[in-house]
Amino acid sequence: MNEHPKLTLNMVGPVAEDVARDYPNRAISGPDCRYADADATVPRCLVGHVLHRLGWSVTELRELDQTELPSASTAIYDLIDYGKIDADDKARRFLANLQFRQDMGHKWEDVINFAVGRL
Repeated sequence: MNEHPKLTLNMVGPVAEDVARDYPNRAISGPDCRYADADATVPRCLVGHVLHRLGWSVTELRELDQTELPSASTAIYDLIDYGKIDADDKARRFLANLQFRQDMGHKWEDVINFAVGRL
């Protein structure tokens, strides 16, 4: 993995809002929830798009998907705990709320509203 700066809410919040504005009606859930598909050249999920816009390559996103995790529902927490992503507590909670709501199949516009409302 390349070196990336520690994620803060001030970094991820505005980027997530931009992604949700770009794809307000996108919704994915279940097995479709991956940071990037194996043969993809672009990210797949909302958090993947956020990380990509913050400098993560699609290859790095695929590597995140390959990480053995105890549960998909806690993936972002686990990736941070395992040192795959460096984020402060506010960014961690925000990204977890994004991922949680998205994985339930909500439209990204609704996902961002939920996550912002939980700050």
